[in-house]
Amino acid sequence: MVDTNPSVVVDEPKPTDTSTDSLARYYVELGDLYFQTRRYLRATETYARAAQLVPDDAALRFVIADAWFAVGQYDKAAYAIRQGLHLDPELAASETDKRGFYGFAEDFDKHMKALAKHLDERPLDAQALLVEAYNLRFSGGYIEARKKLEKLSEILPGDPAIKQLREGLDKAAAARTPRKV
Repeated sequence: MVDTNPSVVVDEPKPTDTSTDSLARYYVELGDLYFQTRRYLRATETYARAAQLVPDDAALRFVIADAWFAVGQYDKAAYAIRQGLHLDPELAASETDKRGFYGFAEDFDKHMKALAKHLDERPLDAQALLVEAYNLRFSGGYIEARKKLEKLSEILPGDPAIKQLREGLDKAAAARTPRKV
C-alpha cells in the first residue's frame, strides 16, 4: 500500500534535547505517528533517521521492516528483518501482535493481501516469503508461519534468518504451553 496522503506536517514537534538517544526517540515517535496515520512512506524515512542514530537497535529494524512491508518494498523489509535478527536473535521469540501497531487495523490485512498477490505472481521470491513468514509469526499465524518457513528453507537452505525465526517460534510455543506440575 502506497502513501496516498503524503502531505507534510507543518507543525511537527521539534526535540528540545539533542542527545543522540533523544533524537532517535523523537524520530521513532514521529515515525509511529506517520505509521499510525497511514503515511507509511514517511514512516520509513523517519525510522531510517532514527536507525542512523542508534545503529545497534535491533527492535527498530523490525519497526522499519513493518513500514517497508506497508509500502510493498518486500526486499527492503526482508533486509531490515535480517538486520534485526542479526543484532538480536532473541527478537524472534518475542511475543507481540504487530497488528496493534496500526492506527487502522484493516490496513494490516490489506498489506497481507497485497503481499499474497505479489507472491501469486512471484512464488519463489524468497525475500517476500520471508516477509510473509515474519508477518504471520507476529500476527498470531504460528502454524502458517512455520509452513512458510519450511518452504523457504527449501529455497534458501541454511539461511540464518529462517533458522532464527523457526527457533523463535519454538521458544514462543514453549512459553505459551502450560507446564504440568
